[in-house]
Amino acid sequence: IDRRALSQLSVSNYQLSEKAFVAPRTPDEELLADIWASVLGAPRVGVHDNFFELGGHSLLAVNLMARIGQQFGKKLPLSTLFQGATIEQLATVLNQSTDKMWSSLVAIQPNGTKRPFFCVPGIGGNVTYFYELALQLGKNQPFYGLQAVGLDGKSKPYTNIEDMATHYIREMQTVQPQGPYLLDGHSFGALVAFEMSQQLHRHEVALLVIFDMMAPILVNKPISVDWDEAKWLFDAARVIERGLGKPLDVSYETLQTLDSESQLNYILERFKLASFLPADADKTDILGFIDVYKANCRMDYMPKDIKPTRMILFKASEVIEEYKNEDWYNRSTDPTWGWSQYAEDLVDILMVPGDHFTMMNQPNVQVLAEKLRACLDKDQSA
Repeated sequence: IDRRALSQLSVSNYQLSEKAFVAPRTPDEELLADIWASVLGAPRVGVHDNFFELGGHSLLAVNLMARIGQQFGKKLPLSTLFQGATIEQLATVLNQSTDKMWSSLVAIQPNGTKRPFFCVPGIGGNVTYFYELALQLGKNQPFYGLQAVGLDGKSKPYTNIEDMATHYIREMQTVQPQGPYLLDGHSFGALVAFEMSQQLHRHEVALLVIFDMMAPILVNKPISVDWDEAKWLFDAARVIERGLGKPLDVSYETLQTLDSESQLNYILERFKLASFLPADADKTDILGFIDVYKANCRMDYMPKDIKPTRMILFKASEVIEEYKNEDWYNRSTDPTWGWSQYAEDLVDILMVPGDHFTMMNQPNVQVLAEKLRACLDKDQSA
């Protein structure tokens, strides 16, 4: 799940795609069109209309896929929308085996002649919020996301960064068997991308891009996470709140009074009231995210035997208010936030508008993409 604010991408100004409208032709396409129109607030949706071009984004995608899961009896990963961004394509995907759909490697924008760019997402493990960045980088820049194992609610999430990095490398090498590699990580994902660079020392890692994250050094380590179930659910809800841009009104005190089953039901109802999930959603629609979130938060990572890596650090210009009070979130004493200890050379630091989350949203992501594109083009022309 990503944290993009709904207010940044309103679908109220819905306009029909420039493509010629083609009405649904099969029962599956008709049902999908009804679901899309409802989620997007659109008067009609043709089978060739693109979900993202019609104003869809990753938070709406959660609602969309939950509705599709209820109607078709098939749980699909959010990343399916990159395979089937039109109703015609998604209807075809629905007829495939679900097991084949769940892969960590997600081709967000696989076309182009440039060296592929591989991105690891934040603590929620979902890559859909990278869509806008991939779009802004252009059609000649292949862009892949690496999403967390466990989001399907069936697989067990990884419990350490080293194993997660090994898995992501295997997935990445199905597309690009040999280096030089271009790696990127946002937030928690930066730690995973860094560990990937360490394990790839026999291959060339041309560049490691860090999006707004501290290095894994002792001074930056947060207090170890030792929470009860109520605190886990409350904190996970806060992550969703930042994306929705409106409060979910989840009460930690209320959660503490409930048993585990009732806690999940309570969170589920708050998500429904906020229209994050449809009215007929069930607990399976949130369990994968919660499991991945908890597993990632609990990871304790400290690299050893460092192989220096070329790095660029992108910093968000705004600091989220609640982060300012975190003693471990040391932004002042070292402008590289600790990454200079692991860098092959000087760490390039680039400032971008927005905060830790909104830097990935419009219009801020346009600036991020412009600066990132310049870095990637410079690297590939070297």
